[in-house]
Amino acid sequence: MKKTEVVNGGRYHDGKVGVREVVSITAASALNPARVTYRILAAKVEQEYSYTEKKIVPTIGSTSSCDIGSFAQWAKTKLSETECQQLLVDLAAKKLRLAPGEKAFMASVAKEYSGADGQPQAGCTVSFSFNETRQARGVEKKGIATVSVCRAGSGGEITLTALGASWIRAHCAAPV
Repeated sequence: MKKTEVVNGGRYHDGKVGVREVVSITAASALNPARVTYRILAAKVEQEYSYTEKKIVPTIGSTSSCDIGSFAQWAKTKLSETECQQLLVDLAAKKLRLAPGEKAFMASVAKEYSGADGQPQAGCTVSFSFNETRQARGVEKKGIATVSVCRAGSGGEITLTALGASWIRAHCAAPV
């Protein structure tokens, strides 16, 4: 990416797992090149040890700075706000790990429902039997779906969240 493509407020992706938002750009001086201050939105390393605070601190949400040339070399693509939000959800879905029973439950959800483009969408509702209540509650705790139990002993319905739809796209084969 060119240095001129780096703009204040822009969101950039490195093509791997890094996403940064430019907070400010300082002008170059005779002695120093222009510097970019950015906020980390996603990174491979989500926590690190802070020697000043003497504890583990999150890197996500923290700010840092570098010269504009280094930032431009790191950045591969510029993202719109909606592309950035979708990418962050997709990256979170790829990291999310489910228990074997929860994986099987989500695979059955993927087979039961798919949207117009053949992929599950956020907001779709799928019913489940009483025997699947434990798995449904497990995926609810992980933010994949919301659960509404109809009656005791009869099962209920789950509604996929954006994270749940993204998890199915990342981990389940396309429904046939």
